[in-house]
Amino acid sequence: MRFLLFILIVAGGISMLMVPKYSKGVESSLAEEAAATAKMIATTNRMYSLDFQGRWTVGPIDNNCNSGFCAAPQRGVPSPSCNLISCNYLSKQDWDSKKFIFYALDPTQPPSDSNTCGKFPSSRSWAACAVRKTPQDGDKQAPKFSVGWAYAVAPDGSAFASVQLPGSEETPPLP
Repeated sequence: MRFLLFILIVAGGISMLMVPKYSKGVESSLAEEAAATAKMIATTNRMYSLDFQGRWTVGPIDNNCNSGFCAAPQRGVPSPSCNLISCNYLSKQDWDSKKFIFYALDPTQPPSDSNTCGKFPSSRSWAACAVRKTPQDGDKQAPKFSVGWAYAVAPDGSAFASVQLPGSEETPPLP
């Protein structure tokens, strides 16, 4: 009986050590997927810009974009981000079920150290970004250590992880 109790205590101790590592591993793989998706959005946003005389799309990419129509861009007005999907630059997906929120950005806007997704180097302009959802965004299982995790991608395809926020862990490095 004592031997069984000993085994249960050891197993409990090992699981207490392994569960956080597993959780961080899962979060790292989600972060890699988000960075790759942000790069894809930046690339398609650049393609859109080339096709439409330098007009970039701006805004969130979510499930509402899956049912839109390709709106002709207007001079002096940024195109809606949904044009990337409705004009067939990006495929329709279940964007709302993803663990990150994705945005198309206009890199012709002046650089700044913060954007929709968080804090990034102010010397760059961004074409897309992704930010980790929080419980307030609808992801009830988002770990506290991932608050503020985000990735931004420049028009040339170079990507950056967000600056670490107080109370969070460092954003996983890009692959």
